[in-house]
Amino acid sequence: HWLHRIRREEAVVNLFMDYETFGEHQWRETGIFAFLSALPGEILRHPDFRFQTPAEAAAAHEATQEIACPGFISWADEERDTTAWLGNALQQDAAGKLYALEAALRRRKDEGLIRIWRMLQTSDHLYYMCTKWFSDGDVHRYFNPYESPYEAYINYMNIIDDLSQLVKNERGHDAASCPRCKVLRAGTDFKSVPAKRRDKGEKS
Repeated sequence: HWLHRIRREEAVVNLFMDYETFGEHQWRETGIFAFLSALPGEILRHPDFRFQTPAEAAAAHEATQEIACPGFISWADEERDTTAWLGNALQQDAAGKLYALEAALRRRKDEGLIRIWRMLQTSDHLYYMCTKWFSDGDVHRYFNPYESPYEAYINYMNIIDDLSQLVKNERGHDAASCPRCKVLRAGTDFKSVPAKRRDKGEKS
């Protein structure tokens, strides 16, 4: 195995793989899942190799140098920062509205509503609102269920509005009376709810 040919002086070998590699960039038919299943056993066939968590590796070895990381970084787009999720006003507004609900949700102690709130934190929702039209535009349209970032934003904000109303309802709520709440509790796709921005005061 190519890993076993690495020099013994190399204390730690890091394997970084994007989740999208498995089943998206490499379909099941390529054998990617069989490869992933067999990989740990193949590595451990060599007595000098073992798996460690980042914390275990850090505790077992002395630091060789410091890494300067003054800002947030990612693997996304040319910028390699957080602009894929928070780079425009739509995304910033959506994220701000979402996290503004946290204190009220904690006070309500409604596990169902907290679960919905956590589901809304899935980064894909903000990713779909990205408005980069040039070098990274095709990447953001890949597997995007929406016709445009604006449709994604409208649909998401409708759900935020519904969740906000549920949080304010001191008498509790009935999931069956709220189609978006029902969709979210079932863990299904938000796209099943029409993306039409409601006027203030209009109920779902």
